[in-house]
Amino acid sequence: MQNTTLLELCKGLSNHEFIFHYQPLISLVNGRVWGAEALLRWRKPDGSLRMPATFIPLAVEKDFITEITRAMLPILLDDLSQMIQLDGSQTVFLNLSG
Repeated sequence: MQNTTLLELCKGLSNHEFIFHYQPLISLVNGRVWGAEALLRWRKPDGSLRMPATFIPLAVEKDFITEITRAMLPILLDDLSQMIQLDGSQTVFLNLSG
């Protein structure tokens, strides 16, 4: 597991390195995709991905998770808008930190 600093988190957020990966939610009854779960990932400039376990605990501990949420929520809403245009029945789930 990589150690992450608060400075790295701040730089990553200001450089728009945080992205969502959407995990499809599929009905076991009919096999149709009925929604997705938005999973936060950190794409570093070299293209590598940092998994949440490497940065979320620090973000929560330092109360920086609120800044990440504020920055990412509009992106989620834009993505959801595009999904709804394709299929108005889609639902997206997002886990938020208390």
